[in-house]
Amino acid sequence: DPLRSIHFRIAMTLAVFFFFFALFAFLSAWFFSRQLTAPIVSLIHGAHRVAAGHLGEEVPLVTSDRDFATLITSFNQMTRDLQASRDALARSERLAAWRDMARRIAHEVKNPLTPIQLAVQTLQRTHRERPELFEEVLAESGSAILEEVEALRRLVGEFSDFARMPAPLLAPTSLNGVVEHVASLHRDV
Repeated sequence: DPLRSIHFRIAMTLAVFFFFFALFAFLSAWFFSRQLTAPIVSLIHGAHRVAAGHLGEEVPLVTSDRDFATLITSFNQMTRDLQASRDALARSERLAAWRDMARRIAHEVKNPLTPIQLAVQTLQRTHRERPELFEEVLAESGSAILEEVEALRRLVGEFSDFARMPAPLLAPTSLNGVVEHVASLHRDV
């Protein structure tokens, strides 16, 4: 039949046309979806890198779309700001550590200065008020001053090595002797 043959040809032509139209629509949709998702995928990978602590890496600008370009640029600026904040925090922590160390050093240096000051004040008072006892007090105070100067020398030596705070020199000591020594520095002359 010629009519049937024409219908068949028209049906085949329409089928081929719809097939190619569907293929074109599918490929177009795939291409546009790739164009649409590429910047999103790029941002997702960037977010994973930032979460892993890699703030120095930037998300490449993979789109010509103005909105996505703005988003990617903002994301990259955010990571630069985070890196700057991290660096500032690290500097602040180092500065705080140095301040704490300086405070501790000042405290450790101040400890021996008080007995030295008290010994000198005792010497001055004795020289003024009881010159006959000056030689005896000079020997005791001089010994105390020399002990504290030696402690300062050890302290400075250990700080210059920067290894650790001075280790305490533990030794058996008579408590009575320590009390008598302190009392002699402060006795009413």
